[in-house]
Amino acid sequence: MASGPSMMNPVCLVKRQNSQMTVNPNALKILDQISQPVVVVAIAGPYRTGKSYLMNRLAGQNHGFSLGSTVRSETKGIWMWCVPHPSKESHTLVLLDTEGLGDVEKGDSKSDSWTFALAVLLSSCLIYNSMSTINHQALEQLQYPSRTGSPRSSSLSRDTLQGLLEVHTACEREAIAVFMEHSFKDDKWEFQKKLVVTIQKKKEDFLVQNEEASVKYCQAELQKLSEPLTEHCLKGTFFAPGGHKLYLEIRNKFEQEYMLLPRKGVKAKEVLQSFLQSQEGVEEAILQADKALTDGEKAVAVERAKKQAAERKLALLKEKQNEEEQKLGMQEQSLKENLAQLEEKMNREREDLLRQQEGVLEHKLKVGLEGPGRHLMDDTPAPWEERSRNST
Repeated sequence: MASGPSMMNPVCLVKRQNSQMTVNPNALKILDQISQPVVVVAIAGPYRTGKSYLMNRLAGQNHGFSLGSTVRSETKGIWMWCVPHPSKESHTLVLLDTEGLGDVEKGDSKSDSWTFALAVLLSSCLIYNSMSTINHQALEQLQYPSRTGSPRSSSLSRDTLQGLLEVHTACEREAIAVFMEHSFKDDKWEFQKKLVVTIQKKKEDFLVQNEEASVKYCQAELQKLSEPLTEHCLKGTFFAPGGHKLYLEIRNKFEQEYMLLPRKGVKAKEVLQSFLQSQEGVEEAILQADKALTDGEKAVAVERAKKQAAERKLALLKEKQNEEEQKLGMQEQSLKENLAQLEEKMNREREDLLRQQEGVLEHKLKVGLEGPGRHLMDDTPAPWEERSRNST
């Protein structure tokens, strides 16, 4: 078909039988026939909460996905219905109705996890349907989309703390903006404070993960790059005349190669500093064993090595101080942005309240003028005035 299949009724996309889940080949053929862009909407949630009814309404139909009249779950596996998109021309709307979560008759809670995971991965928009307060189990399931991305993001170390903090600030800004848009009855900002605390905790956890990833990667790369240095030490190459000069040449070369490595992360210099510090004793032993150098040259070399070590240590301390200043700066910026967003929301709510009050007042005035009763300028006598005149 040129555009997309015309489905009169839903078909099973993923069939669940006992603990096995299989894909329906006929459903795949239907999907293969779609050449238009698709919008995939999946729904998940506890069983018997009206998910199928809602999906039928999204399809513009009163029936289609199977509805039950008892407390038993009707839908098994994942069912699919492809219909023309109601508002996007030349688009196909793919509706996915999933079997209810928490159905004790299934006897296997793993299928709930598999079903929910498939709904997340297959859909471009996921609806979580619930008839009451979202419980702890539901929150655990709703966290799945973020977990699917977290291993990938936490394993990739950012090269600078500044870059990582900027990413965090952008995400925090977006999260609070979404919260501001949808929150209500939070006059004392209780829930917003909880959100800020949660975001801060997530940031600290991610900073630790980022540092650990950087250390692990840098140590592994240093070990590979320093292998020639270690081999020469074991062979005694550096303990011959001129050995100290050769040692410095090989060490400097591997340092340069290490600095050229991409994506070392925030702990690159600290790991290198730690490695060079561990080599100080080896260098001094090589220096003292080098008979090509005079006592005076050895003394100069020792002082030079100490000076270089002190300079590296000072540079590392300055970098750590700079990182702390960056963290404080970002916290201040985040606080200012949060306050600005809060002020904007309060102003918006105040304007909405004023509009509502003006609307109510206008409505009351209109009802008062058009309702029963006399107008002030009306000369028609009231009934009691007419009776008074007749009695006289």
